[in-house]
Amino acid sequence: MKTEQVIQFVANDGKRFSQEDKCREYEQDCEAVAPYVAMLPHDRPSYGTYRQLDKDRLCEAKAGIWMAVQKKYGTSWPRFLEVSPAEAHPMRGPAGRILDDIGGPIADAWLSLMRFDFDTGREYDQPYYAIHPGEAVPMLP
Repeated sequence: MKTEQVIQFVANDGKRFSQEDKCREYEQDCEAVAPYVAMLPHDRPSYGTYRQLDKDRLCEAKAGIWMAVQKKYGTSWPRFLEVSPAEAHPMRGPAGRILDDIGGPIADAWLSLMRFDFDTGREYDQPYYAIHPGEAVPMLP
């Protein structure tokens, strides 16, 4: 039998890392988007429905998350810096595809916005209905 001691670093949400600097970076990324993620509902509407949200609050959350994206990835992807928070959209442009490949808390927060319609302030149960809003119905209270 071979035994070895392994040191792991555990983030606040339980995610484990073998390197302390990676764990610290992950925690910093979580903190960068936490106030904006907290502005979004934590449960989803039921299948095929949407929920009306405060449009200004939704756009504020999107802007905060986009600014975290720009701060973290703007030097690697300068095109991100060319897009204002108001113009940024999780399903348009290369940001969604790039961030999906990168992963992590900031990318996950940005990609979670795919199910929202920022023009109407609606949250759908999935991105499909954000693209095809006429197929969804209001969520019952």
